Amino acid sequence: MSGLFNFLNPNKQFSKAVRFHLAFEYHDPARRKLVLYNNGKLTCNKLSLIVLNEQEVRFSLTIDSISPRAGILLNLDDFKDKTAAPFAGNLLHAELVCQDKTSKFVIKENKFVLAK
Repeated sequence: MSGLFNFLNPNKQFSKAVRFHLAFEYHDPARRKLVLYNNGKLTCNKLSLIVLNEQEVRFSLTIDSISPRAGILLNLDDFKDKTAAPFAGNLLHAELVCQDKTSKFVIKENKFVLAK
């Protein structure tokens, strides 16, 4: 099952859902790269992707914009904690914040799935 979720834009002029998918590059956690896909029909601005390591330290990355039907390759070393230190350790889970809504992705085997 893919880690897809929907965000409905609170602005009434947009009625289309925005859909995201998060994956490891080539489904290989050792590569230390993530791919964020926007499978929706709208451009999304000001996204925040937060990853947590096994000590539950939060590392975040702000994404200015992602076009519809596009993906962005993200290096885990680009994620920083509150002291600006790069990501270290093993990835525990990820959270995507868009339009004040948060969705959590957990890892099952080598894939991300949406937490219930």
